[in-house]
Amino acid sequence: MGLRSGAEYLDALRDKRRIIYDGKRVDDVTAEPGFRNTAHAVAQYYDFQNLPEVRDLVTYETPDGDRAHLSFIEPRTQDDLRRRAQAFAAWAEVTCGHMGRSPDYMNACLMAVGAAQSHWGAKEAVWGQRAYDLYLDARRRDLCYTHTFVQAHTDRFTPATEQKSTLRVVRETADGPVVTGAKAVGTLAPYADANLCLGGLMPDVKDEHAHFVISFTLPMEAAGTTWICRDVMDPERSHFDAPLSGKSDEMDTVVIFEDCLIPWDNIYLYQDVELFHKQLQLMRFHDALGHHVLIRSVAKVRFLFGLAHMIAETSQVSQRTNIQERLGEFAMFLENLECLAIAAVEGAEQDATNGLWYANTKAMRTAIRLNADYYPQLIHHLMQIGGSGYVNMPQERTFDTLGSALEDYFSGASREAKEKVALYRMGWDMAGSAWGQRHELYERFFFGEHTRHRLSAYEWADKEAAMAMVRRMLTPPPSRFEPYPLPDHYRQSE
Repeated sequence: MGLRSGAEYLDALRDKRRIIYDGKRVDDVTAEPGFRNTAHAVAQYYDFQNLPEVRDLVTYETPDGDRAHLSFIEPRTQDDLRRRAQAFAAWAEVTCGHMGRSPDYMNACLMAVGAAQSHWGAKEAVWGQRAYDLYLDARRRDLCYTHTFVQAHTDRFTPATEQKSTLRVVRETADGPVVTGAKAVGTLAPYADANLCLGGLMPDVKDEHAHFVISFTLPMEAAGTTWICRDVMDPERSHFDAPLSGKSDEMDTVVIFEDCLIPWDNIYLYQDVELFHKQLQLMRFHDALGHHVLIRSVAKVRFLFGLAHMIAETSQVSQRTNIQERLGEFAMFLENLECLAIAAVEGAEQDATNGLWYANTKAMRTAIRLNADYYPQLIHHLMQIGGSGYVNMPQERTFDTLGSALEDYFSGASREAKEKVALYRMGWDMAGSAWGQRHELYERFFFGEHTRHRLSAYEWADKEAAMAMVRRMLTPPPSRFEPYPLPDHYRQSE
C-alpha cells in the first residue's frame, strides 16, 4: 500500500471502535467536538509526508519497492539513523514538538519489536516471525499505533498479580487466548488504527503467574475492548483564544478488555516469564523510542525559549538580570539537547545480534532524565516571566466588541494590544491551561518518575571504572617525582 494520505487515514477512523467520553460513546472522532481537531492534526502528518517538497526528506524506498516514512526504517548504517533523525525533526518542527505521540513515534517502536525477532523466537521461531510480520504490516499499511504497557492499578501497594484489574489470560481457544483486565496509558488511542499491548513493568510476576504474560497487537475496533477517555482539553475556541490547545489534544485513555480474543498471529510473547521481564531491554525500547523523544524535545524547548523571550521583550523586562537568568536556562537546556541529539547519532551503536544501528544509549538515557527534570522548571520560568499578565487577557470577541478602546490598556512596548494579548494567551495555553499542565505531566513522568530515573542511572553506571580511579589515588606514588600513579593501560608491560 505504501504512504497513506490524510483522507485515507481519516476514513479508516470511521469504524466500530468503542470510545467512551463523558458517559457516551464517540461514534466518529473525525467529527466529534473536542476530538475532531486532533484527528485532522494527525491527518496533516500523513499529508505532510506526501508533499513533494519533503517526500525525499521523510520517506524511503522499502525492500518491497514501496515508500514508507523513515521512522519505519531498519537502520543498517549510521547514515540510516541520521536520515531517520532528520525525518523526526521535520514533523517536530511543524508541530513545535507538541505532538509527543505523532505516528512516527510508534513506527519506531514497531520497528524495535520486529528487530528483536531473534529474541522472541529463541525457543520457537514462530513467535519471532509473528513479531516481524506485525512490523511489516504496520509499515506496509502505514498504520497509526498507540501502546499500552502500564498496569491500571487499583492501588500501588498490592502486587499487580493480586489485583482484578491486571490484564490476564482467562482461557485459551483454538483461535487464540481470551484476556480480561485493563491497561493504561493509551495516548492518542482514539486516533490510532491499532494498539501494541506490552506486558512489561510487572516485577512481581513469577513462574506461577504465566497467565499474566502476553504481548500483542490488536485493532482499535476489536470486540471486547472499551477505551475510557479523560477530560477533553481542546476547548474548541478560536485560534486567538486557544492557539495551542485548539490544534491537538492527544487524549489519554485506559483500555478495558472484557473476554477479548487475541488471535495467535497477533501475539509475539506468550507465557515466557523470563523473556517477559527482559522484553523492553531486548527490543532496546529506550534507544529506539528515546531517539524520537529527544528530537521532538529539541523542537519543543526551542519553541518555549522563543515564546519566553518574546513575552519578556514585549513587557520590557528582558534586560532585567533575573529575567535573563531564567531565559539563559532555556538556552542552556536547548544547547544540551542539541548536543545530545548529535551524540545520539555520531555515537550510535551497532547491535551485535541483528546488525542494526541504534541511537547511543547514554545519550538517550541522559536526554530522557534531563527532560523530566528541566521541563517543569522551564514552565515555571515561563509562568514567572509572564506573571500576572496571564490573568488579564481578554478574549477575541471582546476585541471585536470594544476594538480600539482596548489599545491603551493592553498594548505592549512594541506590539499592538491584540498582538500582545495573543502572545500572552499562547503563554498561558502552554503554562497554565489544562492542556499545558497535561504537557508538563507528560514530560515529567515520561518513561517513569524522578526516583526511578535516578535509581536506573545508579544501576547502569560504570561504578567499577569510577572506583578504579579512587583506588589508584589511594596507591602510594612510585616516587615524589611521579606523584600520579599511571592507570594500568598506560604502563609498559613487564
